[in-house]
Amino acid sequence: MVKVNKKYNELIIDFLQGKLSSEKRKEFEIWLTKSPYNQSYFESIKKIWEFSEPKAEKEFDTESALQKVNRRIKEIEENNIFETNKTKKFPKYYAAIASIAAVLVLGLILSIFLRHDNTTILMAEAESQHFILPDNTEVTLEPNAKLTYNKNFNTSNRNIFFEGSAHFDVAKNPEKPFCIKSGSMIVEVLGTEFDIKAEKESTEYYVDLHSGKVKMYCVDEKGQQQELITLIPGERGTFNTNNNRIERQYQSSNNNIFARTTGILDFNNVTLLTVTESLSQAYGIEIYLDEKYNNLILTARFENETLESIFDTMAAIFNLQIVRIGNTVTIR
Repeated sequence: MVKVNKKYNELIIDFLQGKLSSEKRKEFEIWLTKSPYNQSYFESIKKIWEFSEPKAEKEFDTESALQKVNRRIKEIEENNIFETNKTKKFPKYYAAIASIAAVLVLGLILSIFLRHDNTTILMAEAESQHFILPDNTEVTLEPNAKLTYNKNFNTSNRNIFFEGSAHFDVAKNPEKPFCIKSGSMIVEVLGTEFDIKAEKESTEYYVDLHSGKVKMYCVDEKGQQQELITLIPGERGTFNTNNNRIERQYQSSNNNIFARTTGILDFNNVTLLTVTESLSQAYGIEIYLDEKYNNLILTARFENETLESIFDTMAAIFNLQIVRIGNTVTIR
């Protein structure tokens, strides 16, 4: 769950009210620039503040602002934006509010969340973080990923908003499909395991399916469904944010970026060059492979094995000499 020290919550509120001294303002700016997480958190609070602040009143009425926030979030919950047959357009700020944990003040501060009534936000900051959702779905968020759901989750629906990279192991529930919305892309599953990457600034999102089946589609500005595909294990679905095109691909084995999270590296008839690229990406190490070994073919699955064990296996299969010094590995 998003957790921010109360002191910084108070600094944010004072900043928005224009009450920060020069010393406190400097402290606030240092905190703000420390990480993208802090900036994202501040922007979320700023948006809901702007949408809720009574413009015509000379003094800030916290009760009035809180009522406005609750009314707007209630409107979002009552109009399920995951439905694809709606033609009604909603103002842009609705989607913004739906992705905000929300903060307002009652005196010093009311609460950092509207979680108890409305919306919950899960975020990972500098390291990946594991969460279990109310429906027992397990999700591991990679750094700077954000997941949002409202109070209706696991009661009337299992809809979430997501941006970033994550590994999902979705609990089965045939009565309530699990729906992930990232921009105009939607992934719908009943119970399965997959990786998703939907970085906010990226022009391409993808879903790599490990087990089960998922539907992957996008919606236009009117909410009409487009470009529907169904993925099976071993396939990747890609979504181009520029032209709203969805395509099916076979997973290449260098898509093992979640190996540190899942403990699984799966290689199926791929070159040793691809294997080393996967290991480098998954574990953040530099691997120098003698080019004469680039096209050697490996088929292997490693589950919860150490890097040393993986390298020992490769050395035994191909009669390689592998030297590791710190985060640098040389294979010759």
